[in-house]
Amino acid sequence: MADRPDDEGPQDATGHGAEFVVVDDTSEMGPGEAPPPDEPGRPSLTAARVRQLSALRRGAYRTRSYFVIAVVACVVAEGQLAMMTVRHVRAAGWQLRPLGYVCGIFAAMMAAAYFLRRAAELTRELRTRAPDPQAAPDFSTLSDGSHAWKNLEQMRESS
Repeated sequence: MADRPDDEGPQDATGHGAEFVVVDDTSEMGPGEAPPPDEPGRPSLTAARVRQLSALRRGAYRTRSYFVIAVVACVVAEGQLAMMTVRHVRAAGWQLRPLGYVCGIFAAMMAAAYFLRRAAELTRELRTRAPDPQAAPDFSTLSDGSHAWKNLEQMRESS
């Protein structure tokens, strides 16, 4: 059975290929020795922190894209309202409708300015490096949950 070409090596009791694990036993640390501490001025990056930072950056890029799309939509709306204003004024003169178009142009301009400022803020934020947490979070103000158990016991006693 070992001379079959589709045999991929040793198998375990279930008939599946056995998993090989590589153990690094060439380290210079002796048994019971701890690894050297990180440099004090440089915080260590854990995989969870890297995932958190990358998720925050992706979210910021996505939000900035939405703001840029909103700016473009506002500019297109401004152009469309301007064309509608000119057509209506040429056809029927200044009436209430073209004045509404002009108000709409100003509103679209204000919205475009707001979205442009927000996109610029996010761009500045993305260019700066995220600050690393300096201190561990303070959990002293949090409860251990024992009050909920006591409340349940009081409810059971009262019924």
